[in-house]
Amino acid sequence: MKQTLSNKEILFIGLMVFSLFFGAGNLIFPPELGKNAGESIWHGMGSFLISGIGLPILGLLSIAYASNTGSAEDLSKKIHPVFAVLLTSITYLSIGPFFAGPRTGVVSYEIAIAPFLPNDGNSFSLFIFTIFYFLIVYFLALHPSKFVDRFGKFVTPFLLLILSVLIIAAIVKPFNAPETPLNEYAEHPFFKGITEGYLTMDTIVSIIFATIIINAIRDRGVFQKKEYSTYHMEI
Repeated sequence: MKQTLSNKEILFIGLMVFSLFFGAGNLIFPPELGKNAGESIWHGMGSFLISGIGLPILGLLSIAYASNTGSAEDLSKKIHPVFAVLLTSITYLSIGPFFAGPRTGVVSYEIAIAPFLPNDGNSFSLFIFTIFYFLIVYFLALHPSKFVDRFGKFVTPFLLLILSVLIIAAIVKPFNAPETPLNEYAEHPFFKGITEGYLTMDTIVSIIFATIIINAIRDRGVFQKKEYSTYHMEI
């Protein structure tokens, strides 16, 4: 058993965390916010970062410091064991088959497949894509102990490359100057940004991802609660 992780291990676990959190909501909501917020972009984006990044970080830290086993249930057991089971079950269902999971499949299809099909595809093409998409997801998630190798070393660098290209393209060739804020961004841009950041579901999923991070750290020989709590803050 070792007491610390190497800098290389910390880097790859950090990349894995980025890949886990960067889901469909993170790809959809920021561009939509930028379009609708217009001149109120800084108010909207600032509050989006609070609920889309700040609260998920608190979720990770809460499990790291409050849980003795790294389980999401430990956080809510302080209220009641039955409540802990219900909350954890609802959370898993929400980020899985009920909402977040299907959303990732639909967004991937709409962005990567539909534009290249006649008439933007149809329900049958979406069905076929969904089957193959979730077979790949199942394969990647089948062995959680390999998350760092599969996501941290391969998936995330590719994802960062694509995001870098999109960001550079948006800076070099912006569509137009900020326009008049639309809808709720015209009157309450800060609170609308808070809502949009929460809808990424990163706050909800953070208590689940914390378990994955703790297990990844333990798989590398670090078992002391004090140590993996510290690595949560570094990552």
